[in-house]
Amino acid sequence: MAERNQYTADASLVTVTPEMAREVLSLSGKVETVPVKVARFVRKMRIGKWRTGEESRPVVIQGGVLMDGFHRLSAVVSLDRAVDLLVENDRNRQP
Repeated sequence: MAERNQYTADASLVTVTPEMAREVLSLSGKVETVPVKVARFVRKMRIGKWRTGEESRPVVIQGGVLMDGFHRLSAVVSLDRAVDLLVENDRNRQP
């Protein structure tokens, strides 16, 4: 499990598949992402430089709605490979 800090206190390390990422993104509506940022994340994930741990911000899902993590999930879809991400999923709390 990832080291805990201000970002990771309520997050768990999850292996996010492209299918999972697509599903969460599709349920979250249309959001503009910055292609350069997604490409940077893909590059880091591809070469093994993607870090999940103390400095990582989690993908945040509140009340079933994606609040933070659009670029990270878009990168997983683009890479078409499962990636370990910190995920905070609070189904009971509303956004």
